[in-house]
Amino acid sequence: MKLFHNHLPLPRNLDAVPNCEAQAASSSSCPVPSYSVENVIGMSLPSATVATILLQSYLHAAHWYLALFYEPAFRSHMHQIIESGRINDKERGFLLLLLIVLVTGARHLDLETARHLPTEFDSQHFQTKAMQAIENHLFLALDDASIDSIAFLFLMSSTYLLMRKAQMGFLVAGMSIRMAQAMSLHSEEFWPSMGDIERQVRRRLWWAIYMTDTYTAQAYGKPPILSNTNFDVSQPTDLDDLAMLCPGFDSLEEREQGKMHRVTLLSYNRYKSQLYMLVAKGSIDMRLEQIQRLSNDLMAWKVALPPELRIENFESDDQVLNDSPVYNIFAMQALTLQATFNNMLLGLLSPLLYREKTFESIRPGIGNQSPMECNTLSSDIHRKLLDTSLSVSRLDQYPKTLRLLASSIATTQVGFQCLTAGVILGMLALRDLSSPQLLEIKYALARIISILDTIGAKTPLCGQSIDVLTEIIHLIAFREAKYVIKSASRHSDRASSNISTPNMATQDSGVSYDMRMEMEGSQSRAEVPTSTEGGSPSGLGLFSDLEMLLGEHEFPQLSQIWQFDPFATGN
Repeated sequence: MKLFHNHLPLPRNLDAVPNCEAQAASSSSCPVPSYSVENVIGMSLPSATVATILLQSYLHAAHWYLALFYEPAFRSHMHQIIESGRINDKERGFLLLLLIVLVTGARHLDLETARHLPTEFDSQHFQTKAMQAIENHLFLALDDASIDSIAFLFLMSSTYLLMRKAQMGFLVAGMSIRMAQAMSLHSEEFWPSMGDIERQVRRRLWWAIYMTDTYTAQAYGKPPILSNTNFDVSQPTDLDDLAMLCPGFDSLEEREQGKMHRVTLLSYNRYKSQLYMLVAKGSIDMRLEQIQRLSNDLMAWKVALPPELRIENFESDDQVLNDSPVYNIFAMQALTLQATFNNMLLGLLSPLLYREKTFESIRPGIGNQSPMECNTLSSDIHRKLLDTSLSVSRLDQYPKTLRLLASSIATTQVGFQCLTAGVILGMLALRDLSSPQLLEIKYALARIISILDTIGAKTPLCGQSIDVLTEIIHLIAFREAKYVIKSASRHSDRASSNISTPNMATQDSGVSYDMRMEMEGSQSRAEVPTSTEGGSPSGLGLFSDLEMLLGEHEFPQLSQIWQFDPFATGN
């Protein structure tokens, strides 16, 4: 249609035709009408002083994690609107973006930054009023279809997660993706002529959307909207707002066309997007050798990380480095990248743990291997799951970075990743209560609870995750005590029966612990708090206790934990 539109004799409005834009009215000689901000959204913006402080808080909390705009241009536009108190039609999307940026900054204020705010400014009142204004005028963004509106919807989805409105967050995230596609943000070929800064901002925004879509699909157990094959957007290059180097490091990063450049704050997003694209190559019906190959690719990605993005290189004793804001941001990037990598590996391997009982999903990928070889593969999967989950728990070795992370928007994602690792640890523990690693698993669960408490005990997801993992520890202790008592009882019975019927001991010893627990299942489970309303799959054997523990009745926000699937492609 665009091809023919260029040759139509008169301007035509094709806004009723899918994939065609409305024809803008020709008004070169007419002044652009402007409107009072208060008349548009029902409230006035805070003073320039307050807005500057809240913007700075936002940059510390979010800009390093997901870059959605170019900070100098955003700051200049913000002050222009605050000073004039007016906007035109094309600035409606930016106004909503500005509001949600200021709300996010207010939500993540640290004590030191908050001291610089005027005493008359009530942060909580501002957040409440601004959110009301935003929600009352949400359709302004939908009708605007601009880069600013896409970024606004994107931030709104994150805000809803923090407000315990997970379903709304999921829906609004989808809206931002569809608006981006409507603007052809997924294909640079169709972008209009523009300057380099605008092009880099579009690239930043698209990759932020792509990564969040993949994460959202994992967290909600739903198919992603996007795939690696339906977009063509280059990685963003550095602009001066995220071009800072990490003090104490001097590494190079390989970028497009094999060119080497210094590692900067934006390198984090480039490496993270590579990780997401790796995982997106997988599918739910992968054979075992394909899973192993993808696992090796993930490990190769980690090996290639520069020192600036490895958490083990931070929390130095050098006070000069510790006092550097840029150094601390790199530390947060390194920690979140480690947590994301661990979560991807767990998501790749954990479905095999769920289905290992019958090997229905594993056998098709292992050819004619013997049962002993199958058991070896299963043990290898368990070892990798355990090692990866323990790696998550060892993030408690970086308390300063965790405390810094508490005032960032990354808290929700890292919290969910910790919860995933904790649930898998619980499953591994219940699988074999006689394991010599059981004590290590329980300590690891305690460390994960400590991590969640440090980064966000006051946030809904982290607080509820602490409750879940605490109950898992109680459940393990309950089942462990029951196992020890019954094992001691059987040992005593065997000692007595060996005197007259020695073969009985041999027969009993051939019964596996899993089989014994299955025979005791109904009696044991009757003593554990249960929920019959959970949406979890049945037939998980020893894992059924965790299924009941995490049922929808008790923890509705975690109802998808059993359906967690990094390769969700179904309907």
